[in-house]
Amino acid sequence: MKQGLLVLGLWISIAAAAQEEGIIPRNADGKYEYVEVVKAPGLTADAIFERAQAWVNAEYKNPRQKIQVLDKAGHRLVLKHKVRVPRHGKHGAPDFFVHYKLSIETKDGRYRYRIFKLHENRGGGRFYPIERWTDKQELPPKAAQAYLQYLDKELRALAERLKKYVASPPASKRDDW
Repeated sequence: MKQGLLVLGLWISIAAAAQEEGIIPRNADGKYEYVEVVKAPGLTADAIFERAQAWVNAEYKNPRQKIQVLDKAGHRLVLKHKVRVPRHGKHGAPDFFVHYKLSIETKDGRYRYRIFKLHENRGGGRFYPIERWTDKQELPPKAAQAYLQYLDKELRALAERLKKYVASPPASKRDDW
């Protein structure tokens, strides 16, 4: 009987871990992180950097407040922003924010973006890594799953907008005067 319960408990925990896997990728340290190297054939590192910077200016309100590193010579841009997440299953409960960092590094013919340091803002200046939702089981499994799915959808859409913007040629400047 005890052995059967042990096997059942082990099977349930493996199934729960497998269900969570694949929502938001994890890095080697077990932290949630998106990383992709995107090819941009025919573009120099400077041109890609300028397009990425233009995308940041178009994508975010008050981009100067969001940008933490703007290193044109080193072809590196880092910003910090947040995603509003609606509460799952709690009617009338306020939404909360998950803060993230976005890093864009460029080289000739390619660039790499990273979306990392995903932290829940719990108010009062307290930030907690979202890995606690599942690793420490701070949230019910259904709520954690719903929040992770929502974040995944929002952050993948953000990455797609970046890729689309960098891939599109810049608007031609007309000299109408």
